Amino acid sequence: MIHQLCKRLSAHFKCISYFSGKRSFYWNFFENDESNNIVCKICSSKMKRHIVRHFKTRHRALYLKIQPLIQKKTQPNTDKRSTGRPRPCWVRKYCTTVGENKNQCSICQKVLKMPKGLYGNMKRHIRSKHSNIYEMEMQQLHGQSDDDGKDVENESTTEEEEEVLEEEILEQEVLEQDEEFLEEHIEGEIEMNSKNDTEGAQSPIPEETAYQDVDNLDTDSETNDFGEIGHLSISDPNLKNKIKWLSQRVVQGKRKIKTCVWNFFIPVVENQLYTCIFCHRDISIFPQNSSNLKRHLVVKHTEQFNLIKKYAPEYN
Repeated sequence: MIHQLCKRLSAHFKCISYFSGKRSFYWNFFENDESNNIVCKICSSKMKRHIVRHFKTRHRALYLKIQPLIQKKTQPNTDKRSTGRPRPCWVRKYCTTVGENKNQCSICQKVLKMPKGLYGNMKRHIRSKHSNIYEMEMQQLHGQSDDDGKDVENESTTEEEEEVLEEEILEQEVLEQDEEFLEEHIEGEIEMNSKNDTEGAQSPIPEETAYQDVDNLDTDSETNDFGEIGHLSISDPNLKNKIKWLSQRVVQGKRKIKTCVWNFFIPVVENQLYTCIFCHRDISIFPQNSSNLKRHLVVKHTEQFNLIKKYAPEYN
């Protein structure tokens, strides 16, 4: 199946330009729904961001399989490059150096930060602020191309290539930092949930004993049964007691062992979409898997998660 998908992708990449815009090539595997959520075309999971992390972790085999294809598309084609002297960039006619990594537009006197030898910023400036000059230069450039037979298409898309590569490098760095930060809390979560599914699937908890441990909580004098909590604000005077109660509260369900993380989310679509009680953000999950929920608490609500670890029996 993966082999067939890669063949289809190979044909797809031939008819689209990788550098046709600012969006990452990973968008070939995702689309936006009516609610502006990002939907994975492979597994139909919904998310708001981190599509590269989703693709790399959830579809690892496919991710590794298409890497040669991606590298082939991103590497410059040295066979088609001219062996003659490179044509100087036309942007140099419209800017002068006024300081270290700074150039001034000769048309409107605006000063832009530009690394030495790179004219992407000035080219974008001329294209957006002095469009008539940009169009004139493009016409002349393509006219010269027709005369000498050289391909200048890459020259007109240099800034887009730089932007895409910059975004990919930054996205990869953020991904690596996230993985390192979350390793302590997320590692083994999928394996644990899978094990719990197997062990507890045949042992439903009687409804009358689902909350039997609530009365025995080690709570402060004012802590009691808070009932169903739909929202929990950081300014709530009972924040600590409520987190403590939710952390030690037995989760209703069919499994004997279940992480208390579920207590901090409200189901919107069972086994698919859950709302955080701290920020009311919707989180998509894999069925019976709390990894995405825990990741959200670790990253977005660190202080609250530290309290959860302090009180929840599963972390002690």
